[in-house]
Amino acid sequence: MALALTGSASGTSVYRPGRLAAYVSRRAWDVVRATPATSALVGALVATSALLSAGAVDADWLERWASTNIVNLHHHPFSAMIASAFVLTGPSVVNVGFTAYVCGVLERRVGSVRMLAVGLAGQVIASLLTEGAVRFAIRTGNESWSSAWRFDVGISYVMFTVAAAATLLAPVRLRRVLLFVGVAVTAGQLAAYHDMTSSGHAMSYVIGLLCWPLLSRDVAQLRVRRRALQALTALTIVGLLAIYLPLPPNSSHHRVRAASSAQVVSHLPSGAG
Repeated sequence: MALALTGSASGTSVYRPGRLAAYVSRRAWDVVRATPATSALVGALVATSALLSAGAVDADWLERWASTNIVNLHHHPFSAMIASAFVLTGPSVVNVGFTAYVCGVLERRVGSVRMLAVGLAGQVIASLLTEGAVRFAIRTGNESWSSAWRFDVGISYVMFTVAAAATLLAPVRLRRVLLFVGVAVTAGQLAAYHDMTSSGHAMSYVIGLLCWPLLSRDVAQLRVRRRALQALTALTIVGLLAIYLPLPPNSSHHRVRAASSAQVVSHLPSGAG
């Protein structure tokens, strides 16, 4: 046993514990070089979680400011859209790990820019549509006014969108299985909870599927690619109208929305957004 660990007189190489660390470091660097966008995304998620866990950032303030709710989408839409994806609440190891895997798979095949574009499309369009639905529900009296500034953060919209888009890369038989699993998961969430989050996951998954023609290199799919782009554009416009379409200035909805905005803005630092 001692010879196996330290080498033998015949000249076999000596076992060195540092070799394992060096090998792991090289492999990790290879992953970072191959998937820089995914590595940066995961690094930002880990850093944010570490800061929140250490108490370096006020978690309640950050979640309130970063949430993609109706009030924040009117006050600081761009920063809320981006920041909300990096604020994780509760146990998120599985979500971060799965997000890293699907983003890495997609980035290796289609490149950093297109992978980020797919994730951003899911984050933005799903947020606009879900919060637009909340605004409509408030308008019709099916939701309370407090829903206008509810907490809504996390990486799940990006995760579902990229996972759906990455399914395109699987072999045909495996792709069918993955599609079945994805539809089952999103449909199961809708049936079990029927809330804004489960609706957002379902929308994100559909957005990822709509990205398939845009990621394909088959020139024969030019017409399908154009229709997919038109569908994504239409969904974006619907979401924007649902959030930003002006309501009658004298309506009670307008007055309450203004009051809720003032309440949330009072908690924001000067110059936020």
